[in-house]
Amino acid sequence: MSEESDNNPTPAIDSTGLVGADKNMKLKDKTLIEWLVVGAIAAILLSVPGSWVVKSHMEARAYNRLTGADATTWEAMWVELRVAGKPGQD
Repeated sequence: MSEESDNNPTPAIDSTGLVGADKNMKLKDKTLIEWLVVGAIAAILLSVPGSWVVKSHMEARAYNRLTGADATTWEAMWVELRVAGKPGQD
């Protein structure tokens, strides 16, 4: 009987009630979910400065188009670019 039990071992059940492959699948799912959460947090954190740069780039392009100046995105990020009306206009 001991030879038979050695050839055909019963899988050990852990405290979660999962057996062998099921336990590995649960760990893989948890790892995937963790990566998705980390990715979502990173996307949110990077979208804030990214949108600021895009807004500043569009602001600099509009300012350059209206004034003929050569303002850069970096300047638009830190300086408030304004287009004043022509002299004599209100």
